[in-house]
Amino acid sequence: MKTSTAAASVATVVFPLLLGACAGGSGGAGYNPVTQTQTPTPTPTPFTIGAPAPARPGNATIAVPGGPTIGAPVPNTLFDLTQTALGYSSTGISADAASNAGGTITAITPSSGIIEIKIPGLGIDVSLKDDGTLGGVVSTGQFVAVKTSVAGSFSPALAGLSYANLGNWVVYAADQKSINNEAFFVNGFETADASMPTSGSATYGGVGTVIGAVVVPNGNAFSRATLSGDSNMAANFATGIINGSFSNMVATASSGGAATPWNNVSFTGTIALSDFAGPTNTTSSPSNNYALGTGKGNITGNFYGPNAEELAGVWTLTDGTRSAIGSVAAGKVAVASDRRLKRDITPLRRMSNGIQLYSFRYFNDERLFVGVMAQDLLADPRFTAAVFTRPSGVLLVDYDRLGLAATTDMDAMREAGETAVLAYECLVTT
Repeated sequence: MKTSTAAASVATVVFPLLLGACAGGSGGAGYNPVTQTQTPTPTPTPFTIGAPAPARPGNATIAVPGGPTIGAPVPNTLFDLTQTALGYSSTGISADAASNAGGTITAITPSSGIIEIKIPGLGIDVSLKDDGTLGGVVSTGQFVAVKTSVAGSFSPALAGLSYANLGNWVVYAADQKSINNEAFFVNGFETADASMPTSGSATYGGVGTVIGAVVVPNGNAFSRATLSGDSNMAANFATGIINGSFSNMVATASSGGAATPWNNVSFTGTIALSDFAGPTNTTSSPSNNYALGTGKGNITGNFYGPNAEELAGVWTLTDGTRSAIGSVAAGKVAVASDRRLKRDITPLRRMSNGIQLYSFRYFNDERLFVGVMAQDLLADPRFTAAVFTRPSGVLLVDYDRLGLAATTDMDAMREAGETAVLAYECLVTT
């Protein structure tokens, strides 16, 4: 009789099992099946991104009335960096304590953009151009690139600053592609403590005055994007409070591609002599890979110029998963032009581009000025980019953007407008 394959298989399995069950402990070998242990697949180490550290203020290089500017410093002028840095590894990105301990830039040959950058914690001391050109670091085989606003690497508004400079340095591995460390910094000719205003207010800001970078997890690695946007910052020297916002922020992937919307940011800080510092927060959350969720961080900065004509600071943000660092710098470019701050308003003439000019006086000031009304500009899409809004809702106008800086005495109008802003904000908040 034939035995089927299936039956044979069953017999093959059952027979040794029966033998094993009947065998005694004294003489029978029994049946001891071999147990195979499967080696578990290792769980990949997740790529983590830590929170950046607040910037460490550097020692001041003081501005002097009629003295050198950031675009034409005396050769070999040394600037301490106010900076925050990130360190990159195969398993994550974190605050770089060695870089954050300090760094300097020396303007060796200002006319040709040759600088010396030193980051003692990384053993870096190299001379190179400040336009992003790679400079070799012989002792470690790494390469350094530095971009600065004074070299025109960023926006025209930043390139036009007289006393403040911002920038980004990156340390690349020997392959000149992989990032080992990077930082954003500010430096320049700071305002002397004794020259800081103790009354009045000033508004700083402009288009393209914010730069930065954001890093996000991407599997067991990361993705990086550069950041840019506009700033609007109001310093009240009487109360020692500074409020600011970053708007129109966009992220552009370092690997290329179109820019995507990024978070708007706000901060409130305390002014201490010529320094300021405070917490930062995201105020919007666009839906894309590079945008943060609820982001929090810090900003640390300084006022620059003989009379606080400019300011610059280094900012950080993290939402616990993604992190961003960057810099902001701006001058006093906006003038209070809100109709609510003015009296004796008389239309004068309408320019060929449609802008209406008026003569007016600010409340609590008898001087007569010629200028525009911010409300008029907001009604015309061509000019809305020249209007900034303080946290209180008061409207300011960038006269340079309108090509009207020579219309009147801008310094006097700015001073009178700032006084009117303070009086108005005091009135509406009490």
